Amino acid sequence: MVPPEDLEVLAITTSGKEEQEVPESLYSASWYRVADLKPRLRSHVQLHRHSYRDDLWYVLQDHSSGKVHRFSPAAYAFIGLMDGRRTVQEIWDAIRSRDNEEPPTQGEVIRLLHQLHAVDVLQSNIAPDTKELISRQELQKKNKFKQNFSSPFAIRIPLLDPEKLLNRFSFIGKILFSKAFFLLWCLVVGTALFQAGVHWNSLTENIS
Repeated sequence: MVPPEDLEVLAITTSGKEEQEVPESLYSASWYRVADLKPRLRSHVQLHRHSYRDDLWYVLQDHSSGKVHRFSPAAYAFIGLMDGRRTVQEIWDAIRSRDNEEPPTQGEVIRLLHQLHAVDVLQSNIAPDTKELISRQELQKKNKFKQNFSSPFAIRIPLLDPEKLLNRFSFIGKILFSKAFFLLWCLVVGTALFQAGVHWNSLTENIS
C-alpha cells in the first residue's frame, strides 16, 4: 500500500524537545482572505480513524481520485467543524475557546485549507474557478499517467466492496441457517436414506 500523504498538522503538540525555536505568530496578514469562507469536505470524501505507528491519525479517503491522506487529531479538531455553515473565523474562535487545546495559528489554518483545496477535497460557499478546476484535473491525469508509466507496479486496481451485495442477500443466509431449514434438510435426507434402504436390493443388484 502506498504510504498516506501528510496534511498540515494543526495545533502541534510538543513535549519540549520538539518546540520551535521561533514560534509562529498567532495571527496572519492574509487571514481576511479565508475568514468568511464556509468550508466543508466534498461528498466523495470519507473520514476514518487509523492507528499509524502507535499514534492516532485520521485518514481522509478520496473515492474520486483513489488517494488517501492522513492528518493528526489536532488537524481533525478543525476539519471536524467544517460543515459548510460555520465560517473559518467561527471555527477558529470555537477551537480557541477550548481550554484543553492549544489553538492553531491563522497561518497553519491557511496552509491546511490550501492543502485540502490542492487535493480537491474542499468545497466552500465561494464559486470555484472553472479554469483552475479543469487545469488541475488535467494535471492530475498527467501525473497519474506518468506514475503508472514509470512504475507499473504502482498501478492501483480498485477493489469491489461486497458489503452492499452481502447485505442485499443476507436473508438467504438467515434462511439456510434457520431451525426450520435444518428440520427440512433432516426430513429430506431421512426420506432419501429410507428410500435407499427399501430399494437397496434394486440399487445393488448390478454391483459385482
